[in-house]
Amino acid sequence: MPQRSALCAATQNLTTRSHRTVRNNMNTTLEKAFSVGKYLVSPLTRPTESGLYTASVSIRNGMHDRVFRLVPEFNTRESALRYAEAEGRNWLQQRHCAA
Repeated sequence: MPQRSALCAATQNLTTRSHRTVRNNMNTTLEKAFSVGKYLVSPLTRPTESGLYTASVSIRNGMHDRVFRLVPEFNTRESALRYAEAEGRNWLQQRHCAA
């Protein structure tokens, strides 16, 4: 399908937009968001009470938003952020690049 191959190609050429949003009531930090085709992928990190960080990723398509809360905990916010970014890309590739 032409739409699938366009999205698969888009995962190789990501458009990155830097965002920094802190929600004080939830202690959630949105570091970067990037577009992949018609999707906006937003990785998020959150500090835990133990001093580690958890990762989440939001994948938005128009008015619909999927949020995945990821299981591993990380020693650094940067590690959690990289993991969330990678999981967002992997989800899109699996969903739209499968033969």
